[in-house]
Amino acid sequence: MGISKRNRRGIWVLILLCVSLAYVPRVLAEWNESSIEVSHESVAEAEVKVEEQQRVAKSQKKQKYSKRKKSYKTPPSQFNPNDYSREDWMRLGLSQKQADVVLKFTSRGIRSNEELKKIFVIPEEVFELLKDSTFYPSQESKYEKQDYTKEILIVNINTASLEELKTLPGIGDFYAKKIIEQRKELGGFIGKYQLLELWKFGTERYDKIEDRIIVSGNIQKLNINTADIETLKNHPYISYKVANSIVKMRNAHGSYQKLEDVLESVLIDQELFSKIQPYLSL
Repeated sequence: MGISKRNRRGIWVLILLCVSLAYVPRVLAEWNESSIEVSHESVAEAEVKVEEQQRVAKSQKKQKYSKRKKSYKTPPSQFNPNDYSREDWMRLGLSQKQADVVLKFTSRGIRSNEELKKIFVIPEEVFELLKDSTFYPSQESKYEKQDYTKEILIVNINTASLEELKTLPGIGDFYAKKIIEQRKELGGFIGKYQLLELWKFGTERYDKIEDRIIVSGNIQKLNINTADIETLKNHPYISYKVANSIVKMRNAHGSYQKLEDVLESVLIDQELFSKIQPYLSL
């Protein structure tokens, strides 16, 4: 007996329904997995965007800080920090708020750089620039009105004492000691410009004292006909190799007849000779 047309149609519908029930869950599962992957990708992209925004923000913050960073200045002359006004501190590079905090401390009176350094709003760079330019009233007269206007003294850097050097603007205890040390090592200064050879002395500091200093007096010289290598090499301008060359030529050819004879050394050119000549003798 044959299957009627209607029954055949019902069978096909049943088959299609079974197939749908078998594959639809798989399709839905694959679609969900794809959505999850897309979601993960979206999250990853969002994280990348957040990281990029944070990086840009940090970069902008650094640029903003760099633009905001001040260039600090050296005090124009020696000064008593207790007498400085808000405008004076701001001229050194402090902000108005920083200057106001400093004034709260100085209004009570400070007596040393140690106390000044403890004022937390003063940046280390500012303190390093001003520490050699400060002076303070004595403890006994700290409540008295002081007159710091002094007669301008001319200082001979070849004979000046530590205290005399400290009267120069911008020259505190540190540089006064360094000047005396350099003077001793050289055997005396032959020119003011030699102060520029001091560590971080700078042309700005030099310009402030150039008109206040002189160079005079005898220079301690090295006798190139009698000095040994050790004595010669102790001079700041003469290296061990140059000292050895001077002594070797003297031993080989006899005493020098004139200072220019040392130019026969391949280690001594005209520039070095001009530098050491004032310190040499026969």
